[in-house]
Amino acid sequence: MATTSNKLVYVHWVDACSQDEWTHLGSITPTILDTYTVGYLVAESKEGLSVASTINEANDACCIIHIPKRWIKTKGTLHIETKQRKSKGQNVPAVGEGSDNCEVQTGE
Repeated sequence: MATTSNKLVYVHWVDACSQDEWTHLGSITPTILDTYTVGYLVAESKEGLSVASTINEANDACCIIHIPKRWIKTKGTLHIETKQRKSKGQNVPAVGEGSDNCEVQTGE
């Protein structure tokens, strides 16, 4: 599996759902869940993505979810502003204000 540059990403995907109780056969309906994951893209292959919630300076990752690409509806890269503003006293924009820093891609 090819590794990536640990971009911060979000993924909108459909997930399977299990039902672990006795249920009358006549009352069962398929449940497919829309699921949203945000984390670090730690690996990607032709078949899927691996997203970790936490990475450290020793190049370790934990809480990794492996998502099949066939299940992905949309995905995007998130950008965090890390530069300090030049003009003193200028406030950082609140959520929903300022420029849009999100790139959206379709799941195809």
